[in-house]
Amino acid sequence: MSKKAVKGIVTGGILGATIVTYILGRKFQKRKAMKNKRKVLNRIVAVMKGFNIF
Repeated sequence: MSKKAVKGIVTGGILGATIVTYILGRKFQKRKAMKNKRKVLNRIVAVMKGFNIF
């Protein structure tokens, strides 16, 4: 796999995750949604740190 392909997958995953969090945020417009968003964001950050190996 080339670095460009990896970057494309990573950015695509981030975009997908942000869209999912957006939908979740609209469905549950409460404090629980904020907590879920933070959990998802933390996961994305962890994944990004993992991809820094490439």
